[in-house]
Amino acid sequence: MARFVLDTNIISQILRRNAPALARLGEAADHDDDLFMCPVVFYELWRGLSYRGADRQLEELTAFSRTLQWIDYDRAMWVEAAGLWADRRRHGRTHDDADLLIAAFTRRIRATLVTNNTADFTDLDVPVVDWTADQPGG
Repeated sequence: MARFVLDTNIISQILRRNAPALARLGEAADHDDDLFMCPVVFYELWRGLSYRGADRQLEELTAFSRTLQWIDYDRAMWVEAAGLWADRRRHGRTHDDADLLIAAFTRRIRATLVTNNTADFTDLDVPVVDWTADQPGG
């Protein structure tokens, strides 16, 4: 059994009925994997859909998010995100605060981040997988 945190872009793909993402979501469900909604991801999705007045998609997001596990940020996650920011900054790399918070969340719960923006996380010491990419043997 694996643990996955779904990034904003992956949940968007799931809500848009992206076939590879839906297939991987089904596989995760079949394996009883733990699937998590990160609070920052929920915020990013909700604000974008709210801005567009996308009421149907907001309802779909609400329903889908209820199928995922939810953990709020604790102090350790905030401290970890700040440490990532400082470390990466010292090495001349900058990241969006949202990406740092998502990475810290994923690291603290010892999960794998599911994203199709893998490059945004390569130097944040978080395992990543892209559910929209072609899978070996598939």
